[in-house]
Amino acid sequence: MYHPKRVGIEQGKVQLWIELYEPSRPHPLPIDITPQLPKPYELRLIVWNTADVMLNERNIFGTEMSDIYEFTEAQYTDVHYRSLTGEGNFNWRMVFPFRYSPADGMLVLRRRKAFYEQYDTELKYPPVLTVQIWDNDSFSADDFLGTVDLNLTQLPVPASTADACMLAQSLSLTGSGSGTGGNGSLNLFVRRRVRGWFPVHGNIASNIDTSDQQRQYDGISLTGKIELELEILSQEDATQNPVGVGRKPPQHLPEPL
Repeated sequence: MYHPKRVGIEQGKVQLWIELYEPSRPHPLPIDITPQLPKPYELRLIVWNTADVMLNERNIFGTEMSDIYEFTEAQYTDVHYRSLTGEGNFNWRMVFPFRYSPADGMLVLRRRKAFYEQYDTELKYPPVLTVQIWDNDSFSADDFLGTVDLNLTQLPVPASTADACMLAQSLSLTGSGSGTGGNGSLNLFVRRRVRGWFPVHGNIASNIDTSDQQRQYDGISLTGKIELELEILSQEDATQNPVGVGRKPPQHLPEPL
């Protein structure tokens, strides 16, 4: 699109189709191309356990350990203190309401880019969930241990056990969350619920020996494994079947062993 007062400067693009009909013949009914409004959904994430998390500290006896907790953009688990094996037990639920456009396959946010704007701007992003594992420190900054990005429309099929959970080269390691593991992928908006183990990756020191389970891809290594349960519900289903966050009722989760 061009404007005569701005010769040679493109003013935008229009995508369209054109159909021609003879006036003497009947015309088909017009097609409604009104954009579909995004629908409200609720993502319920349960962090069950971790395994083989990298240990980056030592206690007073010289034994390697970590104080493990996990967080997303707005919610945290509690802390599994003094893990000597990389195992962490949580049984912790997080709940995220969001708006999603099935036609675009995108998460839709409405916000004002600047305080002086009169109207909200509609922003669209891939529906990527980022979960990270951190080491809790009382007197210094917490240490980052690993991350996993999960695109809810292209979710890598999780492993059924921690031993079977491996870092695949095809898994997304760039933060886009668009990669798939070696077993293919699934759409959580169709599948609705999934539970299993996902590999957590990060950078580890070059002097740390990497076993077969910690093989590196472009400097990225397996730094832990996390057992997650993810469920997507429509707003109507979520209202009829409420749950509590953390381990709180309704549908409270048991205290971890």
